[in-house]
Amino acid sequence: EGSDVTVRSYVLERSDFFWRENIGTNFPQVAAEIDSLVAEYKAKVESAPKESDLDDPNAALKKTKDIGQFMSSIGELQQRQKLLDMHTRIAFKLLSIIKERSLDTFCSLEESI
Repeated sequence: EGSDVTVRSYVLERSDFFWRENIGTNFPQVAAEIDSLVAEYKAKVESAPKESDLDDPNAALKKTKDIGQFMSSIGELQQRQKLLDMHTRIAFKLLSIIKERSLDTFCSLEESI
């Protein structure tokens, strides 16, 4: 019948640094790593050059250099954002399944034995 379920599929490639570094890692550690990478990404985006007093020739020269460096890193930032979005979606879906099936409780019980 009329279901509003959205099915997404992802391809995890060898070039995916997050997948390589976290394969086989416990879910809570993966979630913490995602949080850390999102914070790092936000910090890089927020470090983008801002408007400054362009009347000062030294400030204008530095600003031009900063803008150039930031512009050269935009492609990398976009790729990182795409990767983080993918892993965040996967993690949220996994978390909902873990909670729905009480797998976190089961895992805690298993570790305590």
